[in-house]
Amino acid sequence: MINLADENLIPPGWEFATISDLIAKDGIFVDGDWIESKDQDQDGEVRLIQLADIGDGNFKNKSARFLTSQRAQEIGCTFLNKKDILIARMPDPLGRACIFPLEGERKYVTAVDVCIVRLNENSINEKYLTYLINSPALRKEIESYQTGSTRKRISRGNLAKIQFPIAPLNEQHRIVAKIEELFSELDKGVESLKVAREQLKVYRQVLLKHAFEGKLTEQWRKVHADQLETADQLLARIKQERERRYQQQLADWEAAGKKGSKPKAPKALSPMTAKELAELPELPMGWGWFQLADMSDISGGLTKNQKRNNLTIKRPFLRVANVYANKLELDDMHCIGIA
Repeated sequence: MINLADENLIPPGWEFATISDLIAKDGIFVDGDWIESKDQDQDGEVRLIQLADIGDGNFKNKSARFLTSQRAQEIGCTFLNKKDILIARMPDPLGRACIFPLEGERKYVTAVDVCIVRLNENSINEKYLTYLINSPALRKEIESYQTGSTRKRISRGNLAKIQFPIAPLNEQHRIVAKIEELFSELDKGVESLKVAREQLKVYRQVLLKHAFEGKLTEQWRKVHADQLETADQLLARIKQERERRYQQQLADWEAAGKKGSKPKAPKALSPMTAKELAELPELPMGWGWFQLADMSDISGGLTKNQKRNNLTIKRPFLRVANVYANKLELDDMHCIGIA
């Protein structure tokens, strides 16, 4: 792991310091408060800021729990100020930080798993420190101090051990300005990609529509007009092939002593009515509208139940969750017992 306190890794004029070193006399570096359910009151005027509110660089503003001012004072709560830095001592991710943006004196407190940093010092830019806490190098340093087997956490005592590279104040401002400029460009790029993605969805649908209206192969059909099989001819050939296949299955079944279910003959469907055809889009010459059952066998799948789960022979089981538009997702395949 990189030693963040190695002075060779920082420019001249920079210094390493802990959070405690950066706190002015009237600043604070404390955990939030242990507030139990019995302390809360939905009609209270003090809002409880929770882990769910702490984003990775942004305040999510999601929580909706409260307590009364009287109760907050009785249990000795630390009230939040605008521009306080809030650090999540639990995942995900561990150690994420944001600047508290809400106005209001003695209107907000926070949970014990959120650490409060109030600099109250003109030599430190709170945005600089927040970006620094959320940076990859500091995130790795925070992970090195994590404890816990099931839910990872970092104590305020361990946060206090971490050395932060601190630039001179005017350089801090320039670093923050450059970060925000580049982040703004990235946000614009993401927005452009979202717009492009939506446009591609529309284009895809238009493309598919044109494909099945014959527009994509219009020129090709003109060139190969004397070689084309009509839809009626193709359907007749499919029916002949299905009948041949059925007769072969029937012969195999009889040769095997008629064991198992008798093969089913392809079902003849009533042709589509003139009214049904009139409601469908017009097709190119030689094309036709047909029902899926005219061209293929259709059957349902198997039911996954406890009886099948106990069978010894198992096969991959394709579920609805595996089927997407034009794609099968096979990474999370279940298995089902086959008798």
